[in-house]
Amino acid sequence: RRRSHLSKVLGRNPVDGRSRRELGELSWYWSKNSPLAARIIGLYTANVLGVGLQPVPQSSDPDWNRRAKEWWRDWERVAVVDSLMGFASYQDVVLSTVLNWGDGATVLLGGDRDNRPRIAFVPGYLFANPSGAEFDERDIREGVEFSGGRPVKYWFRQRESNRRDHREKVRGWDARQVV
Repeated sequence: RRRSHLSKVLGRNPVDGRSRRELGELSWYWSKNSPLAARIIGLYTANVLGVGLQPVPQSSDPDWNRRAKEWWRDWERVAVVDSLMGFASYQDVVLSTVLNWGDGATVLLGGDRDNRPRIAFVPGYLFANPSGAEFDERDIREGVEFSGGRPVKYWFRQRESNRRDHREKVRGWDARQVV
């Protein structure tokens, strides 16, 4: 029985950060340089998302339903922290990035001046383990810290870096803030 190239690369061991990044870069390359791969990702994204999430409030109070729909419409336009795109476009970007890179996370940030929650997307290639002696005894794998088998914190590089040393700045986010 022949093994696929991917199973030869991955074997039975979990993918380490370097291999994950190499696989992500290869996937990204093909999605940008192969019309067929780009078309497949585009069609998949369009068919999965359609026009994006469109919540329909269905409480017994018509006034509450109207206000909830207005709140969503207003929030959808300002939901994404680091972009001018709305939430529907954000969903498209997130799914495309996940299909290209294999993973990522949405981080729930503090509210804006109207106290509406804001979100930001962190692509998987920014996941990183913190360095330093205080982290040596924690169960942290590929930027995810576990306690009792459950994720409790996610660690990300603050920005993309080509630095190969381990002194780059890494920030931890509580698991309740990451989707």
